[in-house]
Amino acid sequence: MGSTKEHLAPPNHDGYSPDKLPLNPFEQAESMYFGVMGTFRKAAFNWRLMAFGLFFLNLVVTGAFAYETTKIKVVPVFFEKDSSGRVELMDIEKNRTPTQRQIEHFLEEFVDKTRSITRDDVENRKKWEKVYTYLQDSAANRMDVYTTNDKTFDRWGKELCSVNIKVVAPVTENTYQVRWREQVFGIDGRLKDSYNMTALFTVDIIPGKTLSEVKGNPYGISIKDFSWRREQ
Repeated sequence: MGSTKEHLAPPNHDGYSPDKLPLNPFEQAESMYFGVMGTFRKAAFNWRLMAFGLFFLNLVVTGAFAYETTKIKVVPVFFEKDSSGRVELMDIEKNRTPTQRQIEHFLEEFVDKTRSITRDDVENRKKWEKVYTYLQDSAANRMDVYTTNDKTFDRWGKELCSVNIKVVAPVTENTYQVRWREQVFGIDGRLKDSYNMTALFTVDIIPGKTLSEVKGNPYGISIKDFSWRREQ
């Protein structure tokens, strides 16, 4: 026979036990509250974890993109006409060294920019802003001396000067002679002076590294040294 406690204990139906007594309304509400809050806390933690993960992923992607942009290489492409007038695609990477004619044309334009004077001071200034981008340090210092001695910038607005290129010819592999004639006019258009000039230019080929350098000087022709004088 069982003990008195066994007879007095409530029957155990459907998993009922004395340790699992029914909760009163307050305890039920409290249990539900903490259950819901626990779910919210867990969800909030997961969202924070995902947010931090996305933040660090964004940092990694941004850093990788910034690194790749530093490796971008400018590859200029040119279109030229052949002897028949047909347009040809020229890739500077495959044709890095300019031809002799291209160097000669560059020097013709350089002489015109530095020696001619127009009525438009704005145009004169634009030409000289380009001039110094073609000069290496030693050549730029020499140009400063020439412009000071010739009072080049003081002549703007007081007289005009036209340049007529006569000859551009190679002397050595990197040195070219240029000969031209200058005519100086007053603002009234009357001829004041006329004379011949000769110059020697030593050039280097330094390909541009930035888009602006490539646009300003596609073939990277740079003047290392030069001298010019009036012919007797």
